[in-house]
Amino acid sequence: MAKTAAKRAKAYRERIKKDKVKHEQVKVKARQRNNSIFRKLTDKALENFRANTNYRQRKCRLKKRNRLINNKPSSFQNCQSFGKAMKKVTSALPKCDKKKKDVIQHLAQKYNLVPKPVQQRTRANISNQIKNVVHKFYLRDEVSYQLPGKRDTIVVKNDDNTKITYQKRILLNNLRESFEL
Repeated sequence: MAKTAAKRAKAYRERIKKDKVKHEQVKVKARQRNNSIFRKLTDKALENFRANTNYRQRKCRLKKRNRLINNKPSSFQNCQSFGKAMKKVTSALPKCDKKKKDVIQHLAQKYNLVPKPVQQRTRANISNQIKNVVHKFYLRDEVSYQLPGKRDTIVVKNDDNTKITYQKRILLNNLRESFEL
């Protein structure tokens, strides 16, 4: 396969660098060429040229510094492969914006790019005394009746991991009517 012009020029420069005598001749020739350009310029044009050169160098150095600071190693070898992957992903996403947002958010949480939201359950702090009073109220015979069957039981685990078996009960009235009692 034929080399591009840039590759041929690079190979030429490297060949020249290996030969010290030829390298010095090329440098002298380039220096003369550049000096002849500067000699032809007037004072105002030379001052303008130097100002533009300084501006270009500052801009280039600033870009290089930003590139070094912001350069994060990518898993893609070039931007074309990244663009191709992005195109595949965006075409596979749903058309609806809300659904698209939900899918992307879920993926970000799945791959630990965004922390998963922690939902704190809030509940009223009720004292044990009130809980016991309410429990005894619902166990009264005028509020609920006990199911007679042997299988009509429920097993409840206490805080200390002990299991207690209760007989199932059914309310006689709805909650509002029970509350009125």
